[in-house]
Amino acid sequence: MKKFILFVTIFVANFLFSQEKYNLPPGSVLKSKSSVEDTYSYKLNFLNDASVVDKNQNFLESISKDELEEMKILSPNKYAYYIEAKEFYTNLSPKVKNTFSVKELWEIYVFDQEFKSKLQNIK
Repeated sequence: MKKFILFVTIFVANFLFSQEKYNLPPGSVLKSKSSVEDTYSYKLNFLNDASVVDKNQNFLESISKDELEEMKILSPNKYAYYIEAKEFYTNLSPKVKNTFSVKELWEIYVFDQEFKSKLQNIK
C-alpha cells in the first residue's frame, strides 16, 4: 500500500511540474505530453550579423488585428500572453531573428523556457 501511495504521489507531482515547463496561452491544455523534438540549439553555431530579417515580419502573423482587438476585450489574459510574445520577438537580437524562423521561435517560446532565455540574452 505504501508503494502505491508513493507511486501516485510521484506521478501527480511529475504531472504538475511537467505542466510548468511550457508557456501555453491562458486556457490552453496539452492533451498529451508534448515536447519539442529538436530545440534548435545547433543553430546557435550559425548566428549571423547579416541583416536579412524582414522588417515587416509579424510574430503574430496568424492573428489578425481585429482578432487581437476582440481578444483584448473578451479575453484580457490571452491578449496579454500574445502581446508578451510579440515583445519577446521584438526584443530578440537580429542575429537570432536571422537564424531562426518565426515558426521555430514560436515553438521555443511555448515549449522551451530555458532555451528562450538563452536566446533573449544574445546581443
